[in-house]
Amino acid sequence: MTILSVSFLLVCAGFLVGTVTANPVPRENALVLILMDGFRWDYPGFDGMTAFKELQTTGVHAEYMEPIMPSLSFPNYYSLATGLYPESHGMVGNIMYDKVHNELFMMKPIENISQPFWWEGAEPIWTTATKQNLSVSMFRWPGCQVDFAGVKPYKCIQYTKIEGVDEFRNDLNRTLTEIRDKGVRLGMVYVEHSDYVGHYKGPNSQDLRTAITDLDGVLKEFIDTIKQDQFNNVNMIVVSDHGMQDTTPDNITEIELGAILDMSDIKYILDTRAYLGIIPMEGKLKKVYNVLKNVSGIDVYKKDDIPVRYRLKNHDRIPPILVTARKGYYIEGVEGTDKQVPPEDPSKDADDDNDGVDDNDPDNFNGTHGYDPINVEDMRGIFYAYGPAFKDGYTGKPVSIVDIYNVMTNILDIEGKPNNGTWDNVKDYVN
Repeated sequence: MTILSVSFLLVCAGFLVGTVTANPVPRENALVLILMDGFRWDYPGFDGMTAFKELQTTGVHAEYMEPIMPSLSFPNYYSLATGLYPESHGMVGNIMYDKVHNELFMMKPIENISQPFWWEGAEPIWTTATKQNLSVSMFRWPGCQVDFAGVKPYKCIQYTKIEGVDEFRNDLNRTLTEIRDKGVRLGMVYVEHSDYVGHYKGPNSQDLRTAITDLDGVLKEFIDTIKQDQFNNVNMIVVSDHGMQDTTPDNITEIELGAILDMSDIKYILDTRAYLGIIPMEGKLKKVYNVLKNVSGIDVYKKDDIPVRYRLKNHDRIPPILVTARKGYYIEGVEGTDKQVPPEDPSKDADDDNDGVDDNDPDNFNGTHGYDPINVEDMRGIFYAYGPAFKDGYTGKPVSIVDIYNVMTNILDIEGKPNNGTWDNVKDYVN
């Protein structure tokens, strides 16, 4: 089913659509925020892309969107939603340890990541909008299920791992229906397809090109639909959380932590690949740090020495040691121990989503992210937008993911929370 069929379905359901008056009554701006996970900054220029090429001439786009460090999903999801850096909002990684609650955040859609304490460091835009009496619908958006002091959006369809683009199309259809018939002002739609394929097949694979072309096709249907008169108040923003680096075996040097560290010195290793934290056992920080600082291909920081530009060091969830891989390097976790989070145990079935792929086997990752976006340009993402609130055919300078928050509050005409975004960086995109 295409997005173009929305109008037909509404007619069949008994709604009056397509009635155009000479002077239609102005409606308040609505905004659809589309988050394409792992959609790299240069993908729109690939052959076969039609929607993104149309947006370049009829909407606005930035040269690229710069994610915050780490260039991982949850930190950037929340920086987009709050306009804050991780040291302010508290989502400092995909894998975290909270020493106050003695809990691990493991990114998977398990019960503990819905506990409010993980999220209460900042108020996301969907909560701010709801408090100001705007109706918000959210599809697959991580965190929409969290109870913020009793405040939840009008609609939240929780994140579940779904391959392909069919559900993405359905979610966009439902968002438009909610805007037309329920007065929704902010619709938020998340799609994981480009990230999933980029990880397992690699960003230079034919599978990836097929995936992004399929996403572009659905986006083109959506654009064609919101050009209709009944949706002339709808604005759209398409953004990604980060890009993707080629980590196929021929293009990387692997660093095996299990061959470097004495695991009796370690309490937890939080994550792997391009960015990880280490919590040493008491009294072992200096020893672990001294071992790691002599390893080629990585940068190692004690918490107090983390570069200021990372905007990470001033939060309690940052571990005592932070390790980042340089371009061309890839950090393997330690197998066979629960000190590695998430565990990498080839003896166990780690095919959590029953897709035939071992989700914990790093050898299955032909693309990854988490690298320093200043030094690795393939971490860059996208920012595109279209609608009555935006200029036509405007290409602007790069923006930070924290800047986009102020665009959203401007379009929705709500009072945003204090944030780290800079309005001057984005003001030229809007009318």
